[in-house]
Amino acid sequence: MMLLVSFISYLDRNTLAVLAPTILKETRLTNEQYGFIISAFSIAYMLGNPVWGFVLDRIGLRRGMTASVFLWTIASTLHAFVNGMFGFAAARSVLGFGKAQLFLEACAQFQKRWLLRSARGELPFPIPADRWERYSLH
Repeated sequence: MMLLVSFISYLDRNTLAVLAPTILKETRLTNEQYGFIISAFSIAYMLGNPVWGFVLDRIGLRRGMTASVFLWTIASTLHAFVNGMFGFAAARSVLGFGKAQLFLEACAQFQKRWLLRSARGELPFPIPADRWERYSLH
């Protein structure tokens, strides 16, 4: 399930980049405005990480993923109804905030499934290859 959600998230996140020439032409946005729209996503993603960390600690990964997918589904739908820089920036912000949860869940699942309980709090990422055996369950 995590792989499928990650794949859909990746495709969804990059849709705007593929459609940018068409969107810029049809909406008459400038490249500078497009840059602000992309920045809105990145800023919301950055701000969403600690918020989602707090939320996931309280409600758990399964309910957190459900909430996140629901939020970014709504945000993706909003893109069809907005026009102009501020509308797109708002929709991209909601999308970025919703997608911020996915990275945290992936890290949590990695730790839960692949790392020894005694090593979970001490790992710097990435794990050096020569030390992998110390932390692996295999």
